[in-house]
Parts: sequence; structure tokens; C-alpha cells
Amino acid sequence: MRIKANGEMAWPGGSVTLSSVQSSKMHFDRAELYNNQMVFAWGDSRSGNGDIYAQNLLSNGNLGPAAAPGSISGTLSFVNGTSDVTLASISAGGSAVNPDTDGQYTLILEEGTYTVVVEHPYTETIEIENVDVVSGETTQLDLQLEVVRTDLTVYAINQDGEPLSPVTISIEGPEGVYNGTIEADFVTFVNVPYGSYAGTASFDIHTVDDEVYINMDNQEMTFVFPFTGLSTLLEHSHTLVSPNPISSESILTIHSSEITECQLIISDSRGSFIATPKNWSLQSGRNIIKVTELTEGKLLAPGIYVLNIIIHNEVTRLKLVVAL
Repeated sequence: MRIKANGEMAWPGGSVTLSSVQSSKMHFDRAELYNNQMVFAWGDSRSGNGDIYAQNLLSNGNLGPAAAPGSISGTLSFVNGTSDVTLASISAGGSAVNPDTDGQYTLILEEGTYTVVVEHPYTETIEIENVDVVSGETTQLDLQLEVVRTDLTVYAINQDGEPLSPVTISIEGPEGVYNGTIEADFVTFVNVPYGSYAGTASFDIHTVDDEVYINMDNQEMTFVFPFTGLSTLLEHSHTLVSPNPISSESILTIHSSEITECQLIISDSRGSFIATPKNWSLQSGRNIIKVTELTEGKLLAPGIYVLNIIIHNEVTRLKLVVAL
């Protein structure tokens, strides 16, 4: 007999007869439940000899061999980013598997219709209903998950791109505030959602702010501490980029107190040049330069950039924002 968790009998009639032949039976044994069936074996004298007989008993109370299982098989991939595919869980009918490093998976199931649930700590969860499994056959089901989270790596550098530490940081994002300290070259906050982040970093007596949009194209935030050259340059000239966030119409305005030469460099948040540095002749007074001239006509990907303006070996920096 089989009893449910509530104490009720699971099978009609309560019990199942494994053998109705009138004979002596001895040395009764059984195998553990496997593939939805148990196998019972015993010694039997029905033929006059001590033969061994066996009988399959299915979990539903029926006798006979279980039908061959079917399977659901396919490949799991990502859109809108990437992550460790082996962290995914694919489940149906009480069974669950993790894909291999290539995203391949196989679920072994009894014949039936299932809802397949696919979960991953860095993606949206999806459910695929009415997936049919046929005994002895494989149902092909390729899966795709949308990445909505990532690991955020935070750096702090000086005006020359050299890492700073220790730097205390506090960053606010879609799910709250992240606090930490850069003890070496960086600090990483794991499993944060895509979205806008704004924060403050403190090094010694200096404090700087930064903001960034985290998505599949950018998982980094860099605080730049410009320790030298700012005061003198601000006395020498006044600079402005407008509009900012920048567009194809954005212009750089430099008010210079004299005729002089300057170098204009756009770099990303890690200090890598986006385009070839430009040497520019400034007139005394107001100078207007289109930002697209500095990017060689290229459209910049969404993110935070730094416009470096070098005059008389002194540097000032303007933050450029490229919105989505």
C-alpha cells in the first residue's frame, strides 16, 4: 500500500497484489524507486524449483514496466548582457538541472505537459507553459534570458590615471546605497541592477562626485581626483560644454585671457583616449568648438567621459555625459 502525507490511501483499494499465483514465496526483496517504479523480487516454488520472480510496481499502483521517459533539451543563452550560464536553474515537474558551460541542458521527465521555469540570479525569470514531453522522445526547447543585473566595479584615480587608496565611497542606485572602501585598485559590488548610479568618493581631505548608467555596455564607475592645475587654469580661462548630456549639437566654449595654444583630449572613465588629441589655437576672448570635431565625428556610446583641456602644461577636466 501507499499512504499520502495526509494519511489517506494513495491507490484504489488501498493495496496492490504483486503475485496472485498460489505458491510458496520467500526471500522477498525490493529495489529503490527509480524512473517512477520499484522492482520487487522473491524466490518462488510455483514450478517445483526455487526460481526467482520479479514484478514492477509503478508509483500510481499499476503493475508492469514504466514507460520510457522523455526529455526536454536545448541551449540557454543571454540577451542584453552576459553572465555565468551555469548559475541558471531549469526546472519542470519537480526536476531541475543547471546548464553546462556551453549552455546545454537536458531534463529527463515522464510523458506529460509541463511548465518550464528558468531562473538566474542576474536575469529576469521566465516560464514556458504547455511544453509536451513524449515517451522516448526529446522535445527541443532553446531558452533565452534577459540580463538585468551585473557586478559594479568602482575605481578611484588621480588626474594622471594612477589608482588611489584607501578611498571611501558611497553610491546610491536603484536598490539603495552601497558603501565601501577601495583598499587596492578597486572595489566590486556584486549583483546590482542595471540603472543610474550617483556617488561620492573621499580621499584624504578631498571629495569628488560621479554618476554613471550601468548596463550591458558599462559595468564600471570611476572617481577622478584632479589634484593639480585647476586653480591656475580657472583664473586663465572659463570653459563650458552645452548641452550636456552631449548631442551632435553640443559645443565647447572657452573664454581665454590671451592668444595661446591648447590641447583637447576626450577620454573614457578609465583614462583611455576616445580620439586623437587635438591641438587648438585659442583667440583672446570667446572660442567655440563643436564637440563632434573632438570625437572625429564619432557618436559616443552612453556613459561618462572626461574632456581634458591642457594649457601651459596645466590641465582642467570637464565631465561629459552621453545619455541613452
